[in-house]
Formats: sequence, C-alpha cells, structure tokens
Amino acid sequence: MAETLRKSFHILAFVWYAFVMLSFAAKDGEPLPAGIFLYGGPWKYLTFLNLILQMVFFGLATACDFEFLFGKDMAKQLNLCKNLLFSVFAFPVGMHTLVLPFLLGETLLQPHAYPKTKSGLAALGIAGLVYLSCTPGLVGFFFCNMSIVALLYVLGQTLNKQVWGLRIIRGECATTGDLFQCRGDISHAMPMSACGSID
Repeated sequence: MAETLRKSFHILAFVWYAFVMLSFAAKDGEPLPAGIFLYGGPWKYLTFLNLILQMVFFGLATACDFEFLFGKDMAKQLNLCKNLLFSVFAFPVGMHTLVLPFLLGETLLQPHAYPKTKSGLAALGIAGLVYLSCTPGLVGFFFCNMSIVALLYVLGQTLNKQVWGLRIIRGECATTGDLFQCRGDISHAMPMSACGSID
C-alpha cells in the first residue's frame, strides 16, 4: 500500500509539473506586459527555474520507483542522484507556495540520504552564485535568500531524521524502495545505532 501511494504521488507530481511547463510553453509568442522577460526570458526567474527543478526531481523519483526496469548499477546511480537533487536543491530551494505540499509529501513518503551538511550547503552556495551571476544587482537579496535556504536545508535534514528515525551514512547507504542497505551488509531497516553519526 505504501509503495503504491509513493508511486502514485510521484507520478501525480511529475504530471502536474509537466502540465505547468507545457502551459508556459503554450504562452510562448503571446504579448507580455512591459518590463517582463526583458533579458534572459523566463530563465532569469527563480520561480521558473524552480518549476523545472521540481519537474526533473519528480520525474527522476518516478523513474526510481520503477527501478526494476534498469540494471542494479543504473538504479543505484538514479537513487543517488534523486537523493542529492532532493536534499540539496528541491527541498531547500522549493519551499514556497504550491511546491511546499509536494515536498512535505515527499518527505513523509520516502526517506532520503543527505550529504554532509558542509557539502550540501556548499552546493547550495554554488547554485546561488551561478544564479546571481546571471542577474546582476541582487547581492543583498542573494545573501538573505541563501541564509533562509541554508536554514531550510537543515530543516529538511532534521525532518527526514525525525520522520524516519534512521541515520544514513552518506555514500555508504542507499535507499532501495522502502529498505536501506549498508554496503550490502544489511538488507533491512537499520536502527540509528547501526549506521553511526551523520556529521
């Protein structure tokens, strides 16, 4: 039942974001109000980039739900990418408006392996600097925004620990459906003591 719910949720979220992106594409060529999309088009707006990010994440989560279609190595790589994308970008960057319920649903339906806090925050900082370099004059906004995003990263990591009551050693444990595996030693859910400390 839980697996069916998770798969349905991922498919629904992916279809929703794909629909939103198709709606944006359908507006291409329509006259826009003055001052909108003057340079960079919709790519300069964090909201538009966030929609693409969420669509890619939920598409990847859907693919991971059907990992039996891929080889074992490919499925493991997809799960690693999904966890990194969720923990470092999708959750902290996407915590606003309609995106929030989807991300909280994802947190409640499936555990995620978070990278070291320093590594995750560094990746967020790099993504923020790349975005900032494309939109000059937003340095103050960037630092305020990155402070909030860093707090949301830690919130996501904390929620994941609280909801799942498990600790995952980065790079050594990978999710496989509802199960965790630690270097092939264990194939069942592990108590917090089995994997050791995260940081």
